[in-house]
Amino acid sequence: MSWQALSVPLGLLGSLGVFVFGLKTLSEALQKVGGSSLKAMLARRPRGPLQAVGTGLLSTSVVLSSSATSVMVVGFVAAGMLSLSEAIGMLMGANIGATLIGWLVAGLGFRMDIASFALPVAGVGFAMGFMRGARVRQWGEVLLGFGLLFLGLDFLMGTLPPAGSPEQLAWLGRLADPGARTLGVFVLIGAVVTVVLQSSAATLSFTLALAALGWLPYPV
Repeated sequence: MSWQALSVPLGLLGSLGVFVFGLKTLSEALQKVGGSSLKAMLARRPRGPLQAVGTGLLSTSVVLSSSATSVMVVGFVAAGMLSLSEAIGMLMGANIGATLIGWLVAGLGFRMDIASFALPVAGVGFAMGFMRGARVRQWGEVLLGFGLLFLGLDFLMGTLPPAGSPEQLAWLGRLADPGARTLGVFVLIGAVVTVVLQSSAATLSFTLALAALGWLPYPV
């Protein structure tokens, strides 16, 4: 197999690696910045199912990690601080909040010159990591993670060939035919990719990139 044939899959792997690392850095930094406030918010008993859903949604939107919210909610249930029905509402809200990355990618990643703002933001965040003060360094990690997240998206968009290239990703175009079989295949692909990457946000962003470039029709 030639290097040219390997360039696309290796490029996709590297781009997803930068994206996932940026998302992980951003999520962990946001948890450091607002961890105590987040725990206090989740530990407060919601006044009804709508508030429970809103609490889970807000929590996940702040830390960009539904997993972090879920772990804390389960811990509070085990400690008797939340009831099962309250926890279910919060987990539903966490799943809704997990779509925030998709909104960011669709709203910024496909409408702007990503590198023009992502690289400077990452550079400023990296520089802040050497400054005095733990709070400043934590916010530097937030900026660094945000910049790497969108740099990974930029690499991904640059690596994917345009739709219609018969020699690259043609199999994906053939799979994207309407029907129950197609739906089942893509559900399986999404599940496998999410398990491998340990990030549903990465799978969502990759899917949006494929749709934006015309490889996947929106009905799929």
